[in-house]
Amino acid sequence: MEGTTVGDLQYQGRFVWRDLMTTDLEKSKEFFVKLFGWTTEVWDTEKAGTYTMFKHGDGMTFGGIVQLNQEHGAPSHWISYISTEDVDDFCSRATDLGATIDVQPADIPSVGRWAIMADSQGARFSPFMEAERTPIVEPESVQTHGGIAWNELMTADTAAAIAFYTRMFGWTTEVMDVGTGPYTLLRNGSTLIGGIGQKPDDMPASAWTIYFEVDDIDRAVTEIETLGGHVLFPPMEVPAVGRLSWATDPTGATFAVIQSAPVAQPV
Repeated sequence: MEGTTVGDLQYQGRFVWRDLMTTDLEKSKEFFVKLFGWTTEVWDTEKAGTYTMFKHGDGMTFGGIVQLNQEHGAPSHWISYISTEDVDDFCSRATDLGATIDVQPADIPSVGRWAIMADSQGARFSPFMEAERTPIVEPESVQTHGGIAWNELMTADTAAAIAFYTRMFGWTTEVMDVGTGPYTLLRNGSTLIGGIGQKPDDMPASAWTIYFEVDDIDRAVTEIETLGGHVLFPPMEVPAVGRLSWATDPTGATFAVIQSAPVAQPV
């Protein structure tokens, strides 16, 4: 699928935002602010109340945090927004391919239009079209503490997931061997944006996971536990990629941390 461009940026298929949907907003906010050094900014949406946004150390907003209605019984989780040319058309075509709609397309005044979907394996994401059709300009890989480093889908059916996302977003793929089996890299145009791997049997459901960059992963996993989170596995080495670990915040929201391998400098 060919999408429009804004400058030299391809609009379709960019990870442009992410929300932490949490059962305890204050507890999750305190955890991530202390762990990554983020700051917050509260936006008054007037009709929908207030919305708390996260900021990197450089002051750039990149995501937000939302209080879940505990009556619905949903667990805490991160959800990523991926840009699309037309949210309504996207949802219609995606459901034809087996996806389901959790939240029907709706407008966010002066911001854009969005929905929440689950692919045919149950992994949730948000197709999103910004009001001004000018993509949020953020690097796809930020090697600074607390930056967004990677977007990864662990799924029960890699072939079906690859077919779905390449068709819906126009992503291209490249397969690499990570030692435990094949791993599919995802590109949006020429930009490497994430990957798809086979879900481990003990992982309860297919899901997208956000990797956050850390300066020192050993210190980070210690701080996660100290701040009330839980480390799911100790740091592991992925050759030429870096050292990584998965964890949950104190409310159970899953995320990953990575200390990326140094980027080779041209001679």
